[in-house]
Amino acid sequence: MATITKIGNQFFVSGSTIEGAAYARHFAQQSIQDLDMMLVEGRIISPSCILKLKDAVGFVQVKYDENYIQLSSHTPFSTKSNQNGILCINGLKMKEKYCGTESIYFLPTSTIITTGQTAINSASAEVKFKCNSSSITLDEQFENILNSIRRIKAQEHIECLQSKYILVCNTFLRSLSQFALPLISTIAEAENLNLQTFKDLISLTSPIYNIQMPQVIKVRLNDLLEFYEKYKHLGNESFLKEYIEYGQLCINNEADFVPALQLDFWPDDIQSFLERIHRHRPQLYQLIIDTTSMHLIPKWSEKTAKIDEELEFRYSFSEIERTLAMNRTRVEQILNGVARSIYYKYLKHRSLIPSYLIKTTVLWMCELRNLNDQFTDEDDDRTIALVLAEQWLVYVKEILSNGVCKHYFIDEMNLLGSCSTEALQTAIDILEHGVDLDADEKINIFIEQKNLLNQHRHTMENWFGNMKVKDILDAMNEYKLLKENWLCPSRDFQDNGSAIDCLHVLNLLRTLDGPYQQNWSTFKRLFLDTNETNWLPCLWGEAVDDCSPSDFVDSLVGLGNMLSQIQTAMEKEDFDGTINMAMNQHEFSGVQNILNDLIKPSNMVHNNLMTSWLPMLIETYFNELSTSTLFNARAPFQHRSIIDNHPNGPLSNLLKNLSLPSEWNSSMRQPFLQYGQHVSNNFFDLLNNAPDHDMTINDLIKYYEPPLQTSSQSVTTSSIPKQIISHATNSSSINKEEFTLVIFDPDFDIKTIEEDQYRSINDYVLFYAEKSQLLSSIQSINEEKILIIIFDQIFDRNFLDQLQNLNQVDSISIYSIQGNYDESIKNDYSKLIDIYTDKLLLFEQLRMRIKQLSTLIFGFHNVERICPTFEKFSKDNGIFFWNLLLKDYLMINSSADQSLLVEKCREYYRGNADEMENIELFEKTYRSENAFEWYLKHCFLSKQLNKAFRTADVEQLKLFRFFIDDLCSNIKSTNIVHRTVILSLDQYEMLLKNIGQLMTFSGLLINDTIETETIYSSSKTQVIVKFEVKNMNSIDLNNIFQLNSFEFDDNLQLWIAHLMMIDNGNEIKQQYLSIKQQTMEKMTLPIIMGDLLFTFQNLSKVQKYFENLQNEDDALIYNYYGNINYLKGEYDLALENFQISYELMISDERIKDTAFLLHDIGYVYDMKKDYKEAYDYHMRALEIRQIYSSEDDIQIGISLYNIGRTLVTMNNHDQALIYHQKALNIWEKKLPFNHHLIAQSLHSHGVVYFNKRDYTQASYYYKKALDLYEKITPRDEHGILMIKNILEQIQDLTAQQLITS
Repeated sequence: MATITKIGNQFFVSGSTIEGAAYARHFAQQSIQDLDMMLVEGRIISPSCILKLKDAVGFVQVKYDENYIQLSSHTPFSTKSNQNGILCINGLKMKEKYCGTESIYFLPTSTIITTGQTAINSASAEVKFKCNSSSITLDEQFENILNSIRRIKAQEHIECLQSKYILVCNTFLRSLSQFALPLISTIAEAENLNLQTFKDLISLTSPIYNIQMPQVIKVRLNDLLEFYEKYKHLGNESFLKEYIEYGQLCINNEADFVPALQLDFWPDDIQSFLERIHRHRPQLYQLIIDTTSMHLIPKWSEKTAKIDEELEFRYSFSEIERTLAMNRTRVEQILNGVARSIYYKYLKHRSLIPSYLIKTTVLWMCELRNLNDQFTDEDDDRTIALVLAEQWLVYVKEILSNGVCKHYFIDEMNLLGSCSTEALQTAIDILEHGVDLDADEKINIFIEQKNLLNQHRHTMENWFGNMKVKDILDAMNEYKLLKENWLCPSRDFQDNGSAIDCLHVLNLLRTLDGPYQQNWSTFKRLFLDTNETNWLPCLWGEAVDDCSPSDFVDSLVGLGNMLSQIQTAMEKEDFDGTINMAMNQHEFSGVQNILNDLIKPSNMVHNNLMTSWLPMLIETYFNELSTSTLFNARAPFQHRSIIDNHPNGPLSNLLKNLSLPSEWNSSMRQPFLQYGQHVSNNFFDLLNNAPDHDMTINDLIKYYEPPLQTSSQSVTTSSIPKQIISHATNSSSINKEEFTLVIFDPDFDIKTIEEDQYRSINDYVLFYAEKSQLLSSIQSINEEKILIIIFDQIFDRNFLDQLQNLNQVDSISIYSIQGNYDESIKNDYSKLIDIYTDKLLLFEQLRMRIKQLSTLIFGFHNVERICPTFEKFSKDNGIFFWNLLLKDYLMINSSADQSLLVEKCREYYRGNADEMENIELFEKTYRSENAFEWYLKHCFLSKQLNKAFRTADVEQLKLFRFFIDDLCSNIKSTNIVHRTVILSLDQYEMLLKNIGQLMTFSGLLINDTIETETIYSSSKTQVIVKFEVKNMNSIDLNNIFQLNSFEFDDNLQLWIAHLMMIDNGNEIKQQYLSIKQQTMEKMTLPIIMGDLLFTFQNLSKVQKYFENLQNEDDALIYNYYGNINYLKGEYDLALENFQISYELMISDERIKDTAFLLHDIGYVYDMKKDYKEAYDYHMRALEIRQIYSSEDDIQIGISLYNIGRTLVTMNNHDQALIYHQKALNIWEKKLPFNHHLIAQSLHSHGVVYFNKRDYTQASYYYKKALDLYEKITPRDEHGILMIKNILEQIQDLTAQQLITS
């Protein structure tokens, strides 16, 4: 036996992944070739260790001899004696160590779950990968970790954790330095990733533990976030999510891990092969001898005794096959491609013949036939493919007919020996009659990818098309300044150009910011706006990585994950800085070798990685490639014939005349960067040359599109598809006024629009030419009233039906030049104001309607009801006290000056000539004494202020505080106030229901500025109401009125609400504040205002309010965070925040207050169905209340009730009844007879008795509860209906009991 130089002792990729033509898998509807990885675990030096098997050619056992077997793996070989008593290596155990299940971090919010399995007769451990996307998104991950950090920052002795944090960070860095970066060294070098990159990312987390981050990083972050805050409305959070989704579709879902033993010699079995290859192909022979070796892989032949099944190995020629494949001529590569394509299309799914037959037939044809001599340089690849495909079919059919396919390396082995005659004949029939070489075959997997791309395109069109040219130009110019002033830029500092980079930065930051755009403001408050007195210096000094702004933002995508991993390590009590690596240096180098194999550019063409990602890369919008080139590049991915696109697959059309670099390096980025800069510059020129910078991108595209041509002319197809046309008069993403005017015009054209005319009616105007886009847009509006104008000659009743049913829509007006319409249409739609033929009349009436529509929100309070801590506030009650306390709250906040208000309004009203003139006049002439005159003027001041009053926009109200002060100080008092407005039916019914009650208004109740007679509403969903107040001795924000009567006036044809101003408003206010402040310690006015917001605002607004609070009690704030999480169904986060609040109260010795926290925690555990924990917490709350309160305190009743309710869920009905009876006894003694708590208690009594099957008592309590519910909550139809249904069930059950007895 000849010896060879040991070469194949590394891990390497084998099979078609590296041998070429992996694209043939597309015909089996697979986007990526399965990966075969040879994992060399040892080396056999002597042939004496090889035990040949008489009945299984090509199979052996390996005698274990430490003198001749070298171990490379970190785990020793498992051994077992064969039936002859010889100690052998156990091959099955080699495979089994790659089995089991593991989780690996993949993308920031995804993990790859690997599940391995093997069998005796398998050569590998088949490992399946499943990419599990977390239910949590990037922004949610970031938000959750920021919430956790707030808890950490609230701790008083955070310095005690600094040493452990430093240990964690140094351990992470050591792990990155020793393992992660060397593992991906090729990619890291190409992408400019280094240890300093990760130091910078880790340093971002250091302020959590009062350790400074490098000043350069801090300045960079501040600059970026300032830029983002200004232009975040241009960002789109869905792009990164879609790329992640696409990436998950493209990754391999299976791989074969093949443990192997390298042979340091050539066995006798293959000497005939070596002689033959030496004779026929001497150059290849020498290459094989010098650079390759054979291996043994564990597999049972199934031809020997089962007792030794775990000990068998098969010869593997993978490294030789790889070398042969890598040295094929182009003609031989085409043969390989067509042979594999035919197999995957027609034979693979039938499992008739072994797949190894395909490789073997190609090897034999390449050796025995002079394939290259058959063709000339003039023959194209498709012609060559057709000829070779036909020759291969003839050759394979002959082999199948004979039933013999000689193994390429071992003479005695027949690959078809295990195939039945029927299987071989079926395969022949398919190849003879079923193969169509010219048929256009659909590649469904790429059609699925195309659908994702279409979704991505649609997202981009909607996002990008609605941007205004001027907004993008402003952002791009400011981004250029950001780059120019960027500290420590990259030495190369080459990017994709200002346009692409600018939008990329905004998109990534927007993705992390969350739907309410608050994560970065929270991050800034926690990490940047801090007092660093007595902080430790930076972890690793002030040095930072040289990088561009976009590279820096790329690293921020991993910030949430990094924060999370650091916190996980910090929570481990036994963390000691040890790094556990489950591989030795040989295995580590092997993994490096596999990665380098996979990402080598030439190999990426063969193994399909580039094939899978390319569709996403070529689907760009300002692509310099022509439309025809893009089509030719995309089409083969979705359909092609067997003989198309060889030998490189679908990449052929793009790779013609291109040479791929041999290794992955930083120079590979240059073409992409240059191309990006070229596209960016083109785009910048297009924007600058736009005829009107106020137009949207959609409008610009339409402007540049060539005119429609007649049928006699040739048709030119635009490279940019026709967009849905839409336009907005105001570039702000938030409407700061009360109304949105929406125009639908299918013939809308930006070139002819008279924008000033529409903005004179209402500043915020949206134009749509497509109905579905209009409907989608207005459904997202929830804080403004929408007035719609339809310019269309065709009355689409389906469209009108949809608009009619949207609560956001106040009214609909139709403009029809012809005036031909069915009169009944007016009666069919209550929101349809009229159908106009005079546009000027339509516009004038809309102006009047906007002035008339109510911006008043009012709340009510029962004069006979006190406001104890257990009172359940309705929305009406919450609004009443919010309005009452608002002025006091604003007075304790510092006032913004006039210049800031002017600056903000100028920025908002850009392009609105009327309002810009008003702002200019206001800046020059405003004095505090003329505040009331300005408020009466229908302009930006009253519009924005009324919106802020109605929506409880605290930040906006603070901006207007100086004006509110002046307004309240200088408003003219009057004896009688008349205010006529148009109200919704809900507001009208609220007035009817609350006659005799107290009420407050959001904002100021002042006299009409228009004549009552001019107010008109034809809508059946609205009511005209005149508020009349006598003896109005002062007008202020906190005025309280009593609604004395509400009646219809036949003469005026409207409803009149007679109000009386009351004088004891301050007494009611003080009583309420006193009761709230007795509830818990440190209940300041700002905290109480936040508590009121819960009753009438959405949770995101409430959360933002509490996040913006400063110098308030952290324990109470975390309590409210917990309540927000609870109401959102985020129970684990709720528990976390409640626990923080509890710990802070305990540290402050506020034991009595902790009862409320224990009560809340108990409720969360109830919702989590952890009833034992819920019971324990309710009991702890009861025990504290029994210590600090009298025995008949209402709060004790609440704890008793909670315990009873929890016991019911635990099926302990007897004990539950005891606690419910105790609670009811307290409440009937201390509360009014019609209190909702008594109704709930009666209801719960009914539930207990029903579960005890005491239907008489159950019926008694259910009826009492029903009677009370109908009196105090007549509109709670669900609760009332539920009890009625139960009573019907009791009646039926009672009847059955009588029949049975």
